[in-house]
Amino acid sequence: MFEKIISTIKKGVKKENVLFSLLIALICVGGSSVSASVLDIIELHFELSDSTSFYPKKSNTIEKKFKNSDLRFVLSESEDFINTDLTELLKVSDREKALAHYILDGINLEQALNYHYNSQSNQLNNDKAQLASCQGDLNTANTNYKTALAMNQEPLYIQAINQAKKARTCIGEYSVSTSSLTTLNHKIARYRTAIQKRTQYLQQNQNIIIKNYDMLNINKLRELQSITSTLESTKK
Repeated sequence: MFEKIISTIKKGVKKENVLFSLLIALICVGGSSVSASVLDIIELHFELSDSTSFYPKKSNTIEKKFKNSDLRFVLSESEDFINTDLTELLKVSDREKALAHYILDGINLEQALNYHYNSQSNQLNNDKAQLASCQGDLNTANTNYKTALAMNQEPLYIQAINQAKKARTCIGEYSVSTSSLTTLNHKIARYRTAIQKRTQYLQQNQNIIIKNYDMLNINKLRELQSITSTLESTKK
């Protein structure tokens, strides 16, 4: 299964979409047993985790879809929201409506990210508990191993070895799972914080922004500066 995911990612998916594909793969991994091939996915994920080359197109239906959306869609919309140029967004006749919709998108995205963050956190806590249980099994196996050697009990010796093998496999799988989910939740938290700050600021200054839109446009500011300089020169 994981070999096919990696093959699809490398051959059939554009680079800018790879990261989100990997994130979804990691989510699937987190809820089930993890094979050694997951390490390849994790490695590829970290190679691309700092990529900033993707700028997905804005969806106008996020308000309707976000509640039932997978994490890939939510992260894609979040990236687009954060990278939106407000001066370009407000180059419309009804600026007030455009800004209101943008703020609403931010509120919806924050709620969606919060939902996914909590969901991943629950899975992460479960996996951490499993990891601790596996570590306990390994400790028991080590104790049985020492007892078998001390008392020369071959059946217990064989049992301890099998217990240790199983426990170490379990530890390896859940270590990968907890690591990937932790990385994923950090990314969700960064997006959520950025959107929350921007949305709150825009809500607090919505009227001022609409009334003073031209002051946000660098070209307009340059024009005003030029006019001011010209007027000042006429006084001389």
